[in-house]
Amino acid sequence: LMIFFKANEVTDLIVKQTEKITQCLKIIKYIMEGYLDRNLENSASRIIKAKGMIKDIEYLRDQIVDLLYNGALMPVFREDIFILVNNLNILVMDAIQCGNMFLDHRPSIPNNLKKGLSRMIHFTSEIIEPLDNCITGCIKGIHKKNDIRKYCQKVRKSFIHVCDIKSDLVREISSSPEDQMNKVHLYQCLDCVKAISEKALNITENIETIIIKFL
Repeated sequence: LMIFFKANEVTDLIVKQTEKITQCLKIIKYIMEGYLDRNLENSASRIIKAKGMIKDIEYLRDQIVDLLYNGALMPVFREDIFILVNNLNILVMDAIQCGNMFLDHRPSIPNNLKKGLSRMIHFTSEIIEPLDNCITGCIKGIHKKNDIRKYCQKVRKSFIHVCDIKSDLVREISSSPEDQMNKVHLYQCLDCVKAISEKALNITENIETIIIKFL
């Protein structure tokens, strides 16, 4: 991307956006893990910190879009970059929604579900590093295309694990003696956790499209 008009400016902004989103994902990870461990001491301050980052992330997104409207990059890449930065924003909103779902509804998590939910959160959290490497590797051109593909594949594998675990948990919840309202909240929490990894998967697909076009 470095040979295109105003590519340096776009690159710097996407890297900043990605850094902020990575920080936010880590915060939500700690909130979910803390909830499972019944350690909510810092959860309120963490979710406030995550929400406070939305304004900065939105501002970075708007700056990138303004550059695209003003002719940054070659036309063939503008739509891909536009989709990428929008999906990054959707990812962070889904992550914050996930934190809210746990903290606002406070579902009671039966002991027999804790291990599965912990594994689901673990695999969702495993997307953070390869996703960051995938984006920055492509946008900054610091990784070879095969390495970027490997990062994309790691995100996909984590997503598959999340889907498999979710299916098992849905079956367990449906047959459990929990009251109906708590079951609904548990289903919603599972959906929110899955949504994070699903949006990450979408972003890796954006990156792969850019790589195919560029190379």
